[in-house]
Amino acid sequence: MIIARIQPQKRSKGRFNIYTENGYYCSLSEDTLVKYSLSAGSDIDEVKLNEIRRFDEYLYGKKVAFDMLASRMRSISEIRNKLKTKKLSDDVISDVIDHLLKMGLVDDEVFAINFATEKYQKKLLGRKAVMKKLYEKGISGDISRNVLEKIYSPEEEENLAIQNLMKYLSRLKSSDIMIRKRKAYDYLIRKGFDGDTVIKVISENIKD
Repeated sequence: MIIARIQPQKRSKGRFNIYTENGYYCSLSEDTLVKYSLSAGSDIDEVKLNEIRRFDEYLYGKKVAFDMLASRMRSISEIRNKLKTKKLSDDVISDVIDHLLKMGLVDDEVFAINFATEKYQKKLLGRKAVMKKLYEKGISGDISRNVLEKIYSPEEEENLAIQNLMKYLSRLKSSDIMIRKRKAYDYLIRKGFDGDTVIKVISENIKD
């Protein structure tokens, strides 16, 4: 197979369209062209060209992952899902994830600790709410439970529920005790606290 022409893309700097004698074949990055010494007139078999395309996908996958990690920590699942939207093969995605793991750029346990701590300290969320959010980030149940056991002791979660309750009551207009209790219960449940903790803090802090 003869590479008939290599043309820079107008909208994507650093990427080039590759044409064979049969017309457009694929696009490759400048780094890939340099690595494999590709130029117009190069004679290359299709097996080798497919190998080159896979390498180019790998480079692109790494770039996407690095761009994601530049803004904040990510879970492995977040990165994997993003790479899938880029139509990369499962093998390439696995290679990119393996590379990130070897470099220490992704670690689901560290991610879970930082994520849960932020939700605990800044959002004042209860354990159940944080557990749900970690699940949505693709963190395994075992990792989530182990991390939350370290962050949320029963006493700390109760104190957190009281903080939420006091803030909520300060802006609740109704003075009716039953209404205040019902609304406070619903609010604390939505904030991720378990029913027993909610009942306890309400009974101790909203007096008839």
